[in-house]
Amino acid sequence: MGTRSGAVDPGILIYLMRQWQMDAQQMDQVLNQESGLLGISGLSSDMREILAAIQRGHERAKLAFDIFVYWRYGRRDGGNRFACVYCRSW
Repeated sequence: MGTRSGAVDPGILIYLMRQWQMDAQQMDQVLNQESGLLGISGLSSDMREILAAIQRGHERAKLAFDIFVYWRYGRRDGGNRFACVYCRSW
């Protein structure tokens, strides 16, 4: 989850490519190198840096941590799921 998007509905990929005018190589870059903790926090894929940023009051670092904890420890596989899109912001 450091820089990768995780599970993504395939339909969103075409939408994002059209919306952001991206080709397949650019989408690959976003999904595999600019997403996950890095994409959500806008800071780093390193949990140590995210925890330090939380101590400084960085809201997006807190969000990245909360989502990480939810997906790692709190998620239940009872069929009720929600979608999170991990991507860079422009």
